Amino acid sequence: MYPRVKQLSIQVGLVFLILALILPGSLSAQDASGQEDNGQKSFLPITRSGSDSVPDLTPDGIAVRIVPVEEQVQAKQYWTRDKYESAQLYDMSLPANRDATQAMPNDSVDEAPVGEPSIFSGGLPNENANEIARQLYADQWRQIEALDQLGPTAANATNAPNLSDSISYLPYTSYYVNTSANTWQDYPWQTMGRLFFQIPGMSGGYTCSASVAYRRSLWTAGHCLYTPGRGWHYNVVFVPAYRNGNAPYGSFTMQEYAVLNPWIDGYFAYDIGTAIAKDQNGHPVGWWVGHLGAAFNIAPWRLLYHSFGYPYNLDNDYNYLIACVGGRWVRDDEVGPDPVAIGCDMKGGSSGGPWLIEYAPFEGGSVNYANGLNSYGYNGVDLMYSPYFGDNAKRIYDWGKQY
Repeated sequence: MYPRVKQLSIQVGLVFLILALILPGSLSAQDASGQEDNGQKSFLPITRSGSDSVPDLTPDGIAVRIVPVEEQVQAKQYWTRDKYESAQLYDMSLPANRDATQAMPNDSVDEAPVGEPSIFSGGLPNENANEIARQLYADQWRQIEALDQLGPTAANATNAPNLSDSISYLPYTSYYVNTSANTWQDYPWQTMGRLFFQIPGMSGGYTCSASVAYRRSLWTAGHCLYTPGRGWHYNVVFVPAYRNGNAPYGSFTMQEYAVLNPWIDGYFAYDIGTAIAKDQNGHPVGWWVGHLGAAFNIAPWRLLYHSFGYPYNLDNDYNYLIACVGGRWVRDDEVGPDPVAIGCDMKGGSSGGPWLIEYAPFEGGSVNYANGLNSYGYNGVDLMYSPYFGDNAKRIYDWGKQY
């Protein structure tokens, strides 16, 4: 039915089979430099331990890192505007020995989600937050407002992303969110931003996307906080409402962060992380930009998703927030609860960005629920996968809400 997809999947499958014989039990992630070699992405190995059975999840199910105070200070000093702009992608991890076309569209309702559905409301920022932020970060606001007046072309962005050369068998659309409008200072977009970090044993800085889950907690992908085989990332900071090098609400260092235990072993169905941001100028990050709602154990075949992130592709170079909109979905047969996917052409840099349902601009409360996040994709196919937001996602969400 999809000859180009089938031909591509055969070719990709042969490559993965060869890699599997050479590197058994491994996973791959895109090369941190984001550079291409002869038109093909290169990959960094991620070690995966354990069997292919469902891993045990302890009652709390969460691995936590407490960030030393001296590292919090160091992170603030390390990340300058130049470092933001030179940060490299380290995400959109690609599982080995998998064929994306094995997970074809499935709209059946005979596989009900496991767990009790639960929904939590979001929250708007403080009514005085923008006025105070404009005073504290006056230069940042002036630079962004100057870009708004120039328009997207002068701001080095296109009016809308070009469709990629990849294949997609799911309908979707994608668009720039904050090139020439003040969405960067409005809810829910201001809750979203870029996450910056360093990785043990690797030079330079790296980047993902993230969003505010609650007063002090963030949603992001597990692989944006912890790399199997390398350990916890360090010098982690979050810049909400990031726009073309500017940080209109400043940057937030982390005091703790956590991932689901199975991600320590590299299981992509558990690629969920949360981080606890340190207060800034006497207020938590949610006071400044608000926080998203959250929904768990909701049947994905009934939903329209809006996925957000800061990808390097689509003529974007991480500068602006981009959205993908898709209503059909597929499942991926990974160890653990099946991840789900929508059509989307965002690539590296967008990992950790939220998937929203009941999307309603400018409104808080019973709308704008996080129900997934950008986790991984496959070369040559426009699909974005998220871990299923069930009991595991709620477990780590509840951990973050205590702060």
